[in-house]
Amino acid sequence: MKNKWTSVIISASILILVICVFVPFARTKYLYWQLGKIDITPVLIQDGDLPPGFVEGDISEVDTSYYYNYARAKEQEILVSDGTKAGSVRVYLFASSGEQSEFYAVASQVESQEGIIPYNVTGIGDNESGGSTVFATDYGIYVVFTRCTALVYMDLNAEYVKLKTYNFNYLVGHAKRLDESLKSIVC
Repeated sequence: MKNKWTSVIISASILILVICVFVPFARTKYLYWQLGKIDITPVLIQDGDLPPGFVEGDISEVDTSYYYNYARAKEQEILVSDGTKAGSVRVYLFASSGEQSEFYAVASQVESQEGIIPYNVTGIGDNESGGSTVFATDYGIYVVFTRCTALVYMDLNAEYVKLKTYNFNYLVGHAKRLDESLKSIVC
């Protein structure tokens, strides 16, 4: 009888280990593999996203391996017509919601930094996960938001805002359009 209970306890322990450790690990690995199949490049910058005098730049892979095990990302530059970099649009796809939350917390920390002006903008991002953060510093304007498995980080050099060649409404309009496009791709 003692051996029977020992076998039951060992079997139950193995089953719990598989359910609690292996299944979440396998799910995250599978999602990470699936993220590689998602092509987000066509939605980064589209016609009408940029004001006159600005053009879309090159698209590149963002190396996320240093900080995140289960993320993939692409970046497209926003260029002035002379080729000078004015900003960028980055979309990160996360297989791990924990990594996504951690990155959102870091990228959207605006209350504790001095010299940052937060803007209240609605209609961008997931409301359940905090929605969006839009803020400005002496160096630029930033939009950070989540949509399902994606995190978007947009930045624009303040020099172009000061010159009134690229305004806040263009950046927010671009973010809203990108958010709508991501709904059909990553959700």
